[in-house]
Amino acid sequence: MNQKLTDERERIIKVLNEHLYQTRILQFLPQYYPQLSDEAKQVLIPESSTLGKYLHELYEHEGVLESKIKEYLHTDIPEWSTKIKKTFMQICKVLSQNNFAVDQTNPTKQDEGLERFVYIMKEMVNIYSDKLHTTKEEEQVMNDQKNEKAAREKKSNADLKALQRELAGVRSSREKEVSAREETLKKLEEELVALKLSTNSQREEFNSVLKNREDLAESKFKKFEEMLKDQIKQCEMLLSELKLDHHKDENDMKLDRLTSEQQVYDFVTKYDNFMSEHTVKYNTLVQDYNRDQKRVVFLENAIAVMEEEKRKRNEERERKRKEKERVERFKVHTRYQRLWRRAYRLVFLTNYENINEKVQKAKEGKNSLNATQDPANQSTNAGKPSDSKKTTSGKPADSRSRTTPSTNRSGSQRR
Repeated sequence: MNQKLTDERERIIKVLNEHLYQTRILQFLPQYYPQLSDEAKQVLIPESSTLGKYLHELYEHEGVLESKIKEYLHTDIPEWSTKIKKTFMQICKVLSQNNFAVDQTNPTKQDEGLERFVYIMKEMVNIYSDKLHTTKEEEQVMNDQKNEKAAREKKSNADLKALQRELAGVRSSREKEVSAREETLKKLEEELVALKLSTNSQREEFNSVLKNREDLAESKFKKFEEMLKDQIKQCEMLLSELKLDHHKDENDMKLDRLTSEQQVYDFVTKYDNFMSEHTVKYNTLVQDYNRDQKRVVFLENAIAVMEEEKRKRNEERERKRKEKERVERFKVHTRYQRLWRRAYRLVFLTNYENINEKVQKAKEGKNSLNATQDPANQSTNAGKPSDSKKTTSGKPADSRSRTTPSTNRSGSQRR
């Protein structure tokens, strides 16, 4: 069932994409052949090909249909529209077989209405594709999200209306304030006009006073100007005298400059000669220093090699000494272990024999005491000495069996 639904979904999407492809091809087919762009003429092949034949046939059908529409021959219009549709389908088939890339090509002369229709159809195909690939649960989630978004928009619209009402109230209050301020401004302008009229007389009086003062200042300025002209003449005479003096001083300074330049030149030549001699001496000293430096580096490298060899010899000597000490310590330890095992074995055997003798004596004394008791007790206690003997007799055997491996090991070590 799911496979069937998937196939049906893919078939619907394929049909929609084919219709979209055919509609987009219409953007590249103008009503008349002269209107074709250069790009379209390169793609649409000459008349000798199948595509060119179909194109010319399509343009002929369209021309006939247009003429019949102009003549109002409504009876033949469906037949010619069917022919146009059939020819157009053949063109679409040829273009699809030639892999005409609609997405990578732009028509030269675009039709806004057709372009808008293609855009709407493309959006419709995307919407249908999303709807077909959306499950019921996903659609429910999307609806919930849309409802939530609508609720938020409703709330925001309500808030916007409230703010607009508040803004209208504030605007009305502001308009009242503005009207009041405009009234005060008008009153102030009227007062300003009155002040201007009242100040005209004061201005005339002020102008007359200013004119009198200006005449007085002009007379004073003329007197001051004549005085300044006299001072300028005196200054010009003084300036001419100073120029003569300065020319004389300038000539003297030029002579001094020439003598100073000659002295500086002599000093510089002496300094150059001195520096050239000392430079030669310095270069010889540098060469001697570099030669000695190379010899020092060679000797340092030789000394470093000798020091490295000496260090390796000392390390080898130290390693041999430590190895010899380790061997000697190992020999001493083995001697101590051998002596310890021998002493331990001798002490253990002597102590064990003395303990066995004491145990035997104690058991014999106990048996003599038990012989004086009644027969019933003798019968009950008769098994005990035998058991004790078994145990006592078993211990030396066990001890001997345990001691034999140690003796064997010690003997093997001695060997």
